Amino acid sequence: MDRKSLNEGNINISTITPDNLVDLLKFERPTDPISIQGIAQNVTPWTNGRASYVYGRLVLGVASVGFRTLPEFAPQEGEAVTIEGTLYIAPANKANEDRRATFQVILRGKVVGTWRPRPPVEPIQELPTRDALVSLDDFISSNDLADLTILVSGTAQADITRMLSDEGLKDRPNFVEVNFGNREKFLSKLRELNMRRGVHGFAIARGGGGGQKLIGDSREIISELITVKKPFYVAIGHATDLSLIDHHADQSFHSPSGLGAAIARAAKSVAHRRERDRELVENKRKVQQLTERLHTLEDQLQRSSSSRRRTALFSWSLVAAITLLQGLSIAWVFDLLPNMPFFIR
Repeated sequence: MDRKSLNEGNINISTITPDNLVDLLKFERPTDPISIQGIAQNVTPWTNGRASYVYGRLVLGVASVGFRTLPEFAPQEGEAVTIEGTLYIAPANKANEDRRATFQVILRGKVVGTWRPRPPVEPIQELPTRDALVSLDDFISSNDLADLTILVSGTAQADITRMLSDEGLKDRPNFVEVNFGNREKFLSKLRELNMRRGVHGFAIARGGGGGQKLIGDSREIISELITVKKPFYVAIGHATDLSLIDHHADQSFHSPSGLGAAIARAAKSVAHRRERDRELVENKRKVQQLTERLHTLEDQLQRSSSSRRRTALFSWSLVAAITLLQGLSIAWVFDLLPNMPFFIR
């Protein structure tokens, strides 16, 4: 074996070949039997005439380990198995299609059981936090009924319409019939409606029974409803059919009929309140008119009273003057009488 020593300072470096590396490396391995689960792949029988084995790899996720078993204890291709045996670390060779001077871990043992793989668990989508909730009464008091878009099934629309008609309401919310059996189409329609002008709030109404959780438990749909930052109300089941969306809606109702009754009550309450407001405005206007009329009458009365006071003052002065003149006249007469020829003393 050719070796060339390099002297760099106080360090001696020996140059070797990859084959020499195989002899130099040492590994520690568990000596006790071990059980490993995985999916059997690349299952390949091997024989040299004297011995027969089955080779392959146990794969799970992105990791794998090689195995060797006797044909009687070998797994099938793609089978989920548990192999019990002993781990060995050996140089790779051409038989397992690895390069030399690398190492492989092999589990030598036998299949002791099978297991059923579960589908990968999807990470739970975190839902956005909600702003302050808006009750249906508050929404209808601040918006027209047509500003509420209700995604409905045909039966739900009929139930809501009947409740509104029974209460004598002519106005209607904006009904849009959607496919409750296809989550992707439902979400696409929701996004389309959100882009329209005049949509200030949503409601989702569908009768109870099987299948409602396809929409009601969809975190993607709930997240979309929260993200648009518009109030939303739900009535997609009955009293016992609550789903995840019920816990995140601004208000939840047991059934489409319950939603329709709530809309009718809120609309009538708003109409009654607006009628009272109109009456109040009219009464204020009448009070203002009466107040202005009263002020006008007071001004007229004040002017009339002032005129009467001036007249009375003039009349009193005239009477006083006449009385004074009368007094002066009498005194003058008495002064003249003694000088009169007919005056008899």
